[in-house]
Amino acid sequence: DFRVQEEYGGVNEWIRSPEDGLTARADEVMAALDGVPLYARVDMVRRAVEGPDREDFCLMEVELIEPTLFFSMDPDSPERFARAFAAMVNN
Repeated sequence: DFRVQEEYGGVNEWIRSPEDGLTARADEVMAALDGVPLYARVDMVRRAVEGPDREDFCLMEVELIEPTLFFSMDPDSPERFARAFAAMVNN
């Protein structure tokens, strides 16, 4: 069992400028979903591959339900989420 949740000592870190390869792979994953969810977290791991790039990202999990929504990572995120949720349910 591998646990990284905060209650087990895990630490969340905001990566303000993720690698292009990581965001490109996450965009591919999101494009495969039916519709655009209000919240999604794409978890990946780095893996070695043969060829000039030498590494790639593999999908571990697409999290569409999150108990904390990581509001602690950005003080403005609760208000943004509430506005987006209200816009979604009012359409």
